[in-house]
Amino acid sequence: AQHILTGLMPEDAGLLGDGAEYTMMAWTRFATTAPGGDDEDGMIFGQFGENVLHHGARGDQYHMGHWDNDLTAGSVELDEWHHVAWRYKEGNLEIFVDGESIGTDAKLGFPDPSEIIIGATRSDQDRDFSGDLDDVRVYDGAVSKAEIAAVVAFKPRSGGSIAGLLGYWPEEYVTTDSDHRELGVLPVLTANSGFTW
Repeated sequence: AQHILTGLMPEDAGLLGDGAEYTMMAWTRFATTAPGGDDEDGMIFGQFGENVLHHGARGDQYHMGHWDNDLTAGSVELDEWHHVAWRYKEGNLEIFVDGESIGTDAKLGFPDPSEIIIGATRSDQDRDFSGDLDDVRVYDGAVSKAEIAAVVAFKPRSGGSIAGLLGYWPEEYVTTDSDHRELGVLPVLTANSGFTW
């Protein structure tokens, strides 16, 4: 499956243990959305394990999942740039689109110890993200709504001044064709240096 290895393990990103909190965010432009179903997801953040986190889209809605502890909300607009943040705080999943909360639900934390990846989850080809990503970030801790809004206001590449930044991928990434599916290729998503707002 297409992916970028982050080098981040769940214990680094605040996913594991009592009081676990984290935030993952990116500017996204979905090229397609799946018609629905567990095997036709378009996931931006994931892991290689079996019972893994999966944040992106399910069908035509935004999705945040801790494997059987999932939240789906809002509607994905195709071919439009939107900033999406997935936050886990005080036992609650919450999705933000363009700085506004679109859904929240109390859910269990996350047990899987495998590496966090970008662009896929579970190494399943039919769960790959299809579209463009920019300004991808992973934080150890729950980034505040005001801090998320500040990232949105400055658009991409607004720096890493928010506390707890563990990973930052400022380049724009575009998904490649279906021939590039080998897990060992890094990265299979390719940077596009000509991106402008």
